[in-house]
Amino acid sequence: MVLENGVVIHQPNSDNMETFSDNIHAAPWKEYFLMNDPETEITVKIVHHPKGNMTPWHKHPCAHGDYVLEGTMRTNFGDFGPGSFLWFPEGVEMEHGATEDEDVTFLFISNKHFEMIYVDKETGEELHVPATAPKSE
Repeated sequence: MVLENGVVIHQPNSDNMETFSDNIHAAPWKEYFLMNDPETEITVKIVHHPKGNMTPWHKHPCAHGDYVLEGTMRTNFGDFGPGSFLWFPEGVEMEHGATEDEDVTFLFISNKHFEMIYVDKETGEELHVPATAPKSE
């Protein structure tokens, strides 16, 4: 809901999260877009990965932060539980997702236009994937 003064209010729950899948991830994941600012292209969303689902090696043309809400986020930098905040600078190669034991849900915030760039660690080849976008309300 957008108020007259531009304030945006969302109340996400598991019923209104969109499911995404591709031929790169091991399993589908869910996202709920809280904000996708047309001027700055900043994205704020809640992301949910089922247990064992990892995002393969990738990087982004933006910096972004992940605040773990539930579960444990596994990354190439370690495992992080609820209350952990991770900030990934623009261009850093990473992999992250849920541990084998539990799902993970986190708040995602980008500082500008978001896009996935998958990286083949053996060849260095890059695959650019357009960002997922929220459905029109």
